[in-house]
Amino acid sequence: MAGLKDPVEEIVRKLAGPDEREAARTAPSKVEMYRGITVEELGAKWLEAVLELEKREIMVTNAEHALEGALSIREFDGSLIRHETFVFLDVVWLSRILKPLLNHKDTETYEGFVNLGDNGDSCITLHDQVDIASWRRLKSEGILEPRLAHVIWPAGLSEYVLPTLVSLGLTFPLENDDAGGLVVLLRLKPGRPARVGKVIDTFCSQNIPVFSASWKIFLGVPAGAMEKVLTRCCSIGDVQTFWRFGVLVHGSFGDARDGSGDFAVVLEYSSTNNELTAQIYGNKSQPAPWAALSYVISSVRFVLLEFPGLRWRGLLKCPQHGDPMLLDSEVSYWAIPFWKCMGA
Repeated sequence: MAGLKDPVEEIVRKLAGPDEREAARTAPSKVEMYRGITVEELGAKWLEAVLELEKREIMVTNAEHALEGALSIREFDGSLIRHETFVFLDVVWLSRILKPLLNHKDTETYEGFVNLGDNGDSCITLHDQVDIASWRRLKSEGILEPRLAHVIWPAGLSEYVLPTLVSLGLTFPLENDDAGGLVVLLRLKPGRPARVGKVIDTFCSQNIPVFSASWKIFLGVPAGAMEKVLTRCCSIGDVQTFWRFGVLVHGSFGDARDGSGDFAVVLEYSSTNNELTAQIYGNKSQPAPWAALSYVISSVRFVLLEFPGLRWRGLLKCPQHGDPMLLDSEVSYWAIPFWKCMGA
């Protein structure tokens, strides 16, 4: 592929107008990057670019793999974000359009309107009372309804933003919600509500965990890191209750109807002790709680890898060993089969 630097750059140049293409040849840093594109359109544009390159006697071998490789490299270095059907080519722009969701500076005017701030392209003001009711729910309960999302990200953009939020670990679906709401833990207040605490404490007092794990982060965690861990862990089952720094999840693996595949996970983070604790419940002779443990460890490890400067220590309390075992960065790979070695 002599003469071809990057398939993604080639597509961006193709998407730009004639004036922008000329500017790109002289001052690439001044050209506004194409912000996002569907996966289907991206593939079609790349095939068009390949045909044009061939006319210039630049041959592209295995064009599909070349594009996938370029996307993977950029995704790894953080210069793009993709979901199943959409690719955000400008991550700075993506962070700007998420501001109305994640910041806490939205205000209600004297006229009864609500200013959500800047979404990267324009200021968003809610006038419709139904939209304002959705905003109040987001503010008080941390629930983002699709109706409000359509206002924040109009013209069909919310169709791609919402699933991307889930894949990024920023939201999780609220079970049996008539409005189809998504939970945004970052929008909740940090205090543990009494009603949530009662549910979690009652469950823990009535059940004995088969094992527990903890992670001590010595200097604390960056904003949003623990919420991301908790949100990812919510995908393994049904969320029974939650607060900003804690969740109770029930789930089941397999098709067994006798409850042998059931498990539960309680995760809570203490900002006072800078410690995340995970308690796993279930039948230790079955793989379900071990699989849940592996998923939790992997979720924590994934987020910790995003912040390599953090100093932390992880411990796992084994059901058949008195002393806790030190968790290292490789533990997630042997956690699932490890139950077979426990004599369970």
